Amino acid sequence: MRRMFAAVVLSLVAPMAFAAKPTDAQIDRLFEVMRQKQTLESVLGQTEAMQKGMLAEMTKGKALTAEDQAKLERVAAISSKNVREMLAWEKVGPKFRALYAESFEGEDIEAITAFYASPAGQRFLDKMPVLMQKTMALVQELTVPMMQKMQEDMAREFATPANAEADAGGAE
Repeated sequence: MRRMFAAVVLSLVAPMAFAAKPTDAQIDRLFEVMRQKQTLESVLGQTEAMQKGMLAEMTKGKALTAEDQAKLERVAAISSKNVREMLAWEKVGPKFRALYAESFEGEDIEAITAFYASPAGQRFLDKMPVLMQKTMALVQELTVPMMQKMQEDMAREFATPANAEADAGGAE
């Protein structure tokens, strides 16, 4: 009877043992293997480049004085500094860790870490930036015509007086 009771208790407790929450150390190891800090730094660099491109586009064809140009550069520098402070690893790392801890079990983190630590996982990480650039270009290629059509539809809709149908119906 004792053995049967022990077996039942073990069968109920064993799944809980495997479903243990990951430790901070496990998640930190995963982040290290996945190069999370370097990825964040890369994203910040890309954000700054996009910001410079947007400023260049906004001022394209405009004659800026040296003073105006200096102001733009100061604004860009301040904005970049603010973004870097807001998205510093010291601030976002703990938030990322909490998200991973609530989303994965310790066993999952170990398996994911094993993959990313493998040669295939490292090649995946090496190729991911180019893949993401190509994905973004593809999404833009697909969405630009859709956005243009939406603008045309809105222009057509707003060009038609809202009361045109009501006036036509009331004139009978």
